Amino acid sequence: MSLFLAILALGLIIIVHEAGHMVVALWSGMRVERFSIGFGPVIARLKLRGIVFQIAAIPLGGFVQIAGMNPHEQLPADDPGSFENKSLFRRIATIFAGPGTNYLFAFVLCVVLFAVFGVPASPARVPAVIDTVERGSPAEAAGLKPADRVVAVNGEPTEWSEQVRGTVRASRGGPVKVRVARAERTFDVTIRPRQHSDGYRVGIAFATSREWRPLPIGEVLVKAAGYPIEISRLQLDGLWRLVRGEVSTDEVGGPVMIVSQLKSSFDKDLRTALSWMILLNVVVGLMNLLPLPALDGGRLAFLAYNVVTRRRVNVRFEAAVHMVGFVLLFGLIIVITFRDVRRIFGG
Repeated sequence: MSLFLAILALGLIIIVHEAGHMVVALWSGMRVERFSIGFGPVIARLKLRGIVFQIAAIPLGGFVQIAGMNPHEQLPADDPGSFENKSLFRRIATIFAGPGTNYLFAFVLCVVLFAVFGVPASPARVPAVIDTVERGSPAEAAGLKPADRVVAVNGEPTEWSEQVRGTVRASRGGPVKVRVARAERTFDVTIRPRQHSDGYRVGIAFATSREWRPLPIGEVLVKAAGYPIEISRLQLDGLWRLVRGEVSTDEVGGPVMIVSQLKSSFDKDLRTALSWMILLNVVVGLMNLLPLPALDGGRLAFLAYNVVTRRRVNVRFEAAVHMVGFVLLFGLIIVITFRDVRRIFGG
């Protein structure tokens, strides 16, 4: 059941994105010809008010086909429903509407999450209670176990997980003295962190349970508005670290890994599932705003050129750039998907 809900949730995120494009395109007077979930061979279709709604065999996204966006279409030069014949503002609004709707949906989900379950405390306030110990890690060699509580590091009293992480990062591989509380006794161990692509680690993960406190609806709305922005900031920071080689590409997941994580979240509880859906909506919206060919951000970059220079880019050149970008992006997704499958099934 949780796998079905995970697939449904991912499909909903795609539908929200494409629906944003479609609604604003229709409002702008553009002719929408096709609304597709997935790519490739069509599994099911329904024509409604002149628009073909379809589900395709390759579930790696979706698209909205708007008249005039493909330069190879044989359309009259004065076609009133063509994308190219609409004002610059309407074209920008139509392209921006996809990621913008993902952010709007993330805000709505935040309001629901915070109104029902409360607002989570800062991530830095996660108690220093060990959730898992990595096999073969320095922590396992030192005898640490799940449910152990770290009460001091290098002689400094410790209550929160971020204090432990900060000390380990700052150690640069030097020995770290850790005092651990287990049941009714405490003991000391010395651990030497091991260097990884993103810094030093000892091989433990802390329980992520946080305090969730109720707030008045006014504060809920304010928190819900700021939460997607904060997630975006963290995602951009992570992306920059990936580009600089400070984070391993092994931490990048594709659709299979996303469904797997969503399934795990639905297995756990509704609060976790909603949190994951908020994160994924922001990630989809943010990634689509990057100025890369084949993404909404790439199209917005060409429109921005139009704004600055007051000249349109040759539509065939732009289409060729997006096609090359789409092929490269699709190939990357396929590679990541195969790697995710191997990772999940132990290949």
